[in-house]
Amino acid sequence: MKILRPALYSGIFYSADPDNLRLQLKYYLDHPSESNHETIKALVVPHAGYDYSGRTAGSTYAQVRGKTKPKRIVLVGPNHQNAHNGGLISDYTALQTPLGEISVDQTFIHNHWQPLDYVQVDNATHATEYSLEVQLPFIHTCFPELPVAPLLLGPCSTEQAQFLLKPAWEDPETLIVISSDLYHYLPRSQALLTGMQTIRLIEAKHSDRLTPDQACGYLGLKGLIQLAQQPDYVWRTIAAHHSAQSNHLNPSNLVGYAGLLLVKPLSFLSTDPAYPNEN
Repeated sequence: MKILRPALYSGIFYSADPDNLRLQLKYYLDHPSESNHETIKALVVPHAGYDYSGRTAGSTYAQVRGKTKPKRIVLVGPNHQNAHNGGLISDYTALQTPLGEISVDQTFIHNHWQPLDYVQVDNATHATEYSLEVQLPFIHTCFPELPVAPLLLGPCSTEQAQFLLKPAWEDPETLIVISSDLYHYLPRSQALLTGMQTIRLIEAKHSDRLTPDQACGYLGLKGLIQLAQQPDYVWRTIAAHHSAQSNHLNPSNLVGYAGLLLVKPLSFLSTDPAYPNEN
């Protein structure tokens, strides 16, 4: 039976009109690739309204559009409602967007997440959480017809977050998308310093020092950083902005946005039997 999650935030965070939304996305995705044929395993992208963070998200998604061909996307976001501890999944079989529906990979969810005692099914929280929905138009545009496995994270240990992401990490045909903003409601001088410090912590893989004040999606980030401790994976920062750079409302209370890629550089790919050299 089909169970469709409605696009609750269309017309609020992004345009509800398909033609206008396509124009928005075309503008945001109009960025040159900087990936240099690296294998991209994961993205970190913001989830504010497109007027605020759309260009940061778009410049990051542009790095994978037409270059990475996964079979699924594991989409991880924070549970802003703090409805439950641990992971939250849903029974939805499809996700609505103004551009069309995205199918949910329930097989992946059932095989890897549903059996865990710290994972709960909660359609109501998934229905009202925006951190995942804001990514869907970008995903629909960059990866048409690709299924998504959505996961919300509430308070949990780094080890639990790491275990939840491990099946996606170990599958070379799964792309991980972490939905997260950075700092919230800081004055400009403090915001710029906090944003720079957070990005440096991620690039240096210091998961133990990340806090919810630095990134609302810190739980997913911490789990992913732990999985990527080996030196053959590196972080690349694609963009970093704050809310006043795109929208001048409340310039003294800034929210931070960053787009990052987790990549395996070409020098490592050439010696890895899992990624044979095509030349």
